[in-house]
Amino acid sequence: MHGTAQDAFVIAQHHLAIAGVTLLLALLFRRRTPGGMKEVFFLLAGFALGAGAPELEAMPDGLEATLDLTAAVCLTIAAVRVGWTLVVGLLLNDGARLGLSRLTVDLLQAGAVLLASLYAAGAAGADPKTLATTGGLVTAGLTFSLQQTLSDLVAGIMVQGQRPFRLGDWIQYDDNSAHIGQVVEVNWRATKVVSLDRVEITVPNSTLARASIVNFHQPTKASRRSIYFAAPYDVSPTRVQDLVLEAIKGSEGVLEDPAPSVAVFDFNDFGVKYWVRFFLEEQNRRDMIDSGVRVRIWNALGRAGIQFAVPRRHVELVEDAEGRKTHRHQTDEEKRLVAFKQIDFLHALGDQAMVDLARRCRTQQYARGETVVTQGSAGRDFYVVASGKLAVNVNNSPVAQLTDSQFFGEMALLTGEPRSASVVCSTDCTLYVVDKDTFREIVLKQPEVLQEVSRVVAERQAALAAKRGAAQSRKQTDEAAVNIGALMKRLFGVG
Repeated sequence: MHGTAQDAFVIAQHHLAIAGVTLLLALLFRRRTPGGMKEVFFLLAGFALGAGAPELEAMPDGLEATLDLTAAVCLTIAAVRVGWTLVVGLLLNDGARLGLSRLTVDLLQAGAVLLASLYAAGAAGADPKTLATTGGLVTAGLTFSLQQTLSDLVAGIMVQGQRPFRLGDWIQYDDNSAHIGQVVEVNWRATKVVSLDRVEITVPNSTLARASIVNFHQPTKASRRSIYFAAPYDVSPTRVQDLVLEAIKGSEGVLEDPAPSVAVFDFNDFGVKYWVRFFLEEQNRRDMIDSGVRVRIWNALGRAGIQFAVPRRHVELVEDAEGRKTHRHQTDEEKRLVAFKQIDFLHALGDQAMVDLARRCRTQQYARGETVVTQGSAGRDFYVVASGKLAVNVNNSPVAQLTDSQFFGEMALLTGEPRSASVVCSTDCTLYVVDKDTFREIVLKQPEVLQEVSRVVAERQAALAAKRGAAQSRKQTDEAAVNIGALMKRLFGVG
């Protein structure tokens, strides 16, 4: 080979430099290389160390033995890592096919590498007693200096063994509502959770091992939510429960099974407290789902004329408050009157009748996604859109869209016909509602207007038919007006 120990030492330095550079590259790129490429780096490092073995005969005995031992261990580690990547990484999908967690796989791999390295060191001529003594001292030193890290490691093993949660589960690990999030990673030291605020929280495994963990995805992904409100004593609890259950039916994100429920929770000094319970699966949207349910409850109670019960406070400025209330009502009536004057068949009632109608009708709020009327159902109310957008669906297919100042439900009001379409809110909506009793009282004061109302309605129906390509003759329109008038007289009890 080489003639002198100095030449051999230079060669050894050359191979050690190659090995060092290769190992440095492996450490730098091990987290950035895809798949098992980092194992290739470690394999190259092993060959770089082992390539000089035949040329180290002139090396001093101690250095030569050390390099032989290092080369053997490095090649063994590389071989184990490559084999592990092929078998466990590729064939078993990193242990997922066997149901093994990442932490378990890492522990098994570390054990395999340790055992293989000890065997390789023994085969290379290392003294077992020396290895045991050195290993014991190193272990004792690491245990003393890394107590907290080892505590987290052991806790991580315990957490993985008990499996209180899996990747993707939503958990809460203390009483702080901000510490609710989705598990995105479980490693040797800690578990990473992404909260509803879209921030990543790193929780030491030792903390989780001592905590009472709430898993919102176990035993199923459905978990219950609760909302509380109070209503006055003079309203029947059964009525409140029915209104709220109907309101939250179909609310976005609320599950139909298990079904929502409303319980009478408490009686206090200002009203009856109710407990609304419903289930959801989308934990990442829980706040918005809660908000949607609250909006529907608020709208439903408002439409029914039920105010929320709140602690009462005495206010001295009674006259001023009453004045503001009167002004607000006058403003609402003016807005209703403006809307009613744009509706053709109401013109026959006359100005005073429309003023009376604007004063007596109701204003109702609906949330996005709520159904106002359902196709085929009986109806007695007529609606005018004050604000918002609504979709008109026939047989579950959209046919039109309604917006400000447009109206629907007039045939149900005038003739008692079943609803010909379903109307669903596309946005939050405010509607003016005229019911049958209110309209009947106004009509009975001047029954002669029914003939004009029936004529206007018949002509509008004829115009709509013409737009659809089904034009009617004048005779057909007149006959329709007579039929509509007869239905109205029968419905309102006009002789």
